[in-house]
Amino acid sequence: NQGLWSIKILLVAAVLLVPIAWVILNFQNQQESEVVKKMLNIFLHNFGKVQKSFPNQEEQLWKRSRIMLQKHINMTVHSEPSILMFAAAWDAKETMQCLTGRIAGAYASAFNSRIMEIDGASKKFLNSDEVKLELDNQLSCGFGDGRKSAVIHHFQDLPPPSTLLFYKYCDHENAAFKDVSLLITVLIDEEKLDPGLNFNLLEETVYDFLVMKFSISGKTGRYNILDADKFSGLWSRIAHVVLPVRPEKEIEENGCKHQ
Repeated sequence: NQGLWSIKILLVAAVLLVPIAWVILNFQNQQESEVVKKMLNIFLHNFGKVQKSFPNQEEQLWKRSRIMLQKHINMTVHSEPSILMFAAAWDAKETMQCLTGRIAGAYASAFNSRIMEIDGASKKFLNSDEVKLELDNQLSCGFGDGRKSAVIHHFQDLPPPSTLLFYKYCDHENAAFKDVSLLITVLIDEEKLDPGLNFNLLEETVYDFLVMKFSISGKTGRYNILDADKFSGLWSRIAHVVLPVRPEKEIEENGCKHQ
């Protein structure tokens, strides 16, 4: 009889606990949903302000970058970071630096966080191994301290082997930090981009430019040499979408005033 009563008590407890657990879980899900909704509203509000400040940019730039970053914010479990690449010619150099910093800031604002900005041009003539170590320290410390977005300006000026570091931060499955965004800029050595350049041709243009800039050989190199195979793998990780940046006259003449 005691055994029977124990079984009955356990059954009653189980029957009572199931709806209680459901209520608690539902409440937690609602809270998470409200938090994500608030974050999205902050991002969209600030992203909209950025868009208004850069009227000369293509609509597809705003649409594609907004969709990718919004989707990433909306995830409760992240499988990979959000990677965006921007490309400009010399006539939009200042615009690209300003624009990417502002977009990164809009994303980070959703998390009440700040951004990191790394200037590849300042590392152009430095030792590749030292640059790789420095970049690794900057990114790991910054993301580890809670920063949610990083901008890598002038990717084309980084010592070629040092770019292999981005396998670690941009991998589809095993990125070191998955709940962050990385914005990568490439300044193409041309006076201006062709106004009719579509996104596929832009991607090919940037790819070919980096192959030339990094002097990539088809021969398989040592583990720390950026050969064709390694660059192809790197490209698949960093070039999910390549977006063209057009010049904003005021920014090119007077600089970025609204960081």
